[in-house]
Amino acid sequence: MTVRVFVYGSLRRGMENHDVMAGGRFTSVRRTEAHFQMLDLGRYPAVIDGDTAIVGEVYQISRQHLERLDVFEGVPELYVRRETVLDDGLLAWIYLYSGSANGADALSNIPCVPDGDWVTWRLGG
Repeated sequence: MTVRVFVYGSLRRGMENHDVMAGGRFTSVRRTEAHFQMLDLGRYPAVIDGDTAIVGEVYQISRQHLERLDVFEGVPELYVRRETVLDDGLLAWIYLYSGSANGADALSNIPCVPDGDWVTWRLGG
């Protein structure tokens, strides 16, 4: 049995941690509904609750692969995993930054990715 996961940062194709997605099946580039905000933490992005749609890639992966992603993403200390609705109406797992639990002040000086596409933001355009 496989599950759907939505990745939006360093796990996307062409990015430095994409090899972590090996064994998964890429299905499409999608957007979430506009329920998030993306922050640029430097080497990777953080997504928190907000009012922006996030751009990412959808993969079908095994439950075991999802458990490995939980470890990679530092669940629950750094990120938490929850389901979200994509722009095509399908559900997928997404990783949200749990560092925001330290309060909005801790995130106030972190640059926002206004269009929700970290790869385009990182590549300068």
